[in-house]
Amino acid sequence: MSKKTLLMLSGGPDSAAALWIAAQEGPVLAVHVRFAPRKNRRKAEETAAHRIVEYVSRQVEHDIRLDVVDYDIPGNVADIVYDCYHLAGLEAVYLIAHKDIHRVARISSDETFLKPIYVMRRERASMAIERMVNLSVERNEPFAWWDVFGWSNPLKREDSHLLMPEHLMRMSISCRRPVLDGDGEWSPCGKCFKCKGILPKQRQPEACGYSELVFLSGGSGSATALWLAAREGPVLAVHVQLSNHPIRRKAEEDAAHRIVSYVREKSRHPVRFDVIKYTPAADTLGVAQNDMHHFASIRAAYVLAYTDIKRIWRAAPAHDAGYSAKRGQTRRAWVAFHNALCRDRRGLEWRDPFGWPNPMLKEDALRMAPQELIDLTVSCRILYLTAGEDGKSAGDVINAEVTGRMRTGGIHETR
Repeated sequence: MSKKTLLMLSGGPDSAAALWIAAQEGPVLAVHVRFAPRKNRRKAEETAAHRIVEYVSRQVEHDIRLDVVDYDIPGNVADIVYDCYHLAGLEAVYLIAHKDIHRVARISSDETFLKPIYVMRRERASMAIERMVNLSVERNEPFAWWDVFGWSNPLKREDSHLLMPEHLMRMSISCRRPVLDGDGEWSPCGKCFKCKGILPKQRQPEACGYSELVFLSGGSGSATALWLAAREGPVLAVHVQLSNHPIRRKAEEDAAHRIVSYVREKSRHPVRFDVIKYTPAADTLGVAQNDMHHFASIRAAYVLAYTDIKRIWRAAPAHDAGYSAKRGQTRRAWVAFHNALCRDRRGLEWRDPFGWPNPMLKEDALRMAPQELIDLTVSCRILYLTAGEDGKSAGDVINAEVTGRMRTGGIHETR
């Protein structure tokens, strides 16, 4: 089997040229991320990415796969360092999931005012991905970084665009506020920094008023972590809609909302709740130790975006030695990744409420939160909807003695 190149395809001319070059040499796994909120830009970039892949696929003999990933994150977090850190975690997950990827394409073009930004973000993202992958999974063969345009002496932008056919160049779009023309095609606005070729305005970190950062899955461990965090200060709770299974996805989000409502009612500190839509390809979900690596770049982005986050809470109770070892491997990889991305942020405190690296049993950990809060959670991976007596509406009656199921608002889980 031919080895693949992993390429993040934005839909712009640089990534289009990189795909054209990579596809001449072998199969390519191209990943396009639909960031939000971006309105016209989101639609225009996705349209361009599909057209680019379709065109290149007809011109070469090697296979090109395009994955489109939904990644809906708050705007003041999404734009930190031009999305580079968000993509870093996704690249790591693809490397872990696909053992036949042997190189990761990196793209840049030499514009003097952008060079310091490119150097900073590329070095950190590359270091973070490499550490995460090496600590997470023993790959059959090592992967390599491929600087398509010859880093650290890259081609100028206009020269790199000459590497691909003019027709392909016209399919790409780099405008930040594209508009639809009379023919229903996306056209550059002529006003944004990309159209004018000027220095982009980099978003600066800001205060959010929250000192505790908790990622809330909807399960009992993260609910307990949220409960404990809310006793110390204002909490920024983040729930990621990660599962591709619609019932599990709804059940976890509903549980997260119930948990936040309960904690808000009982706590004297405010709780902000962000819900992020993040759906990678099915064959990359669950491959990186309970999806922890999917969350790593999101956590890093929040820390980079907000200056007043002081503590990051982790929930890792252990059932047995095997589970504990798995969590330990995940934790080392995640911390290495996060620290590589966030090395400018000093003074962050990691909170392990369940006593890591000697975690307590789950039943002991859950006693740290009220039982009525634990009853609101859902942790099962295989969920189903029950019907009422009429066979249509969601029912409230279950045979716990026979099924061992826990009721959660009409959605049930099998223990």
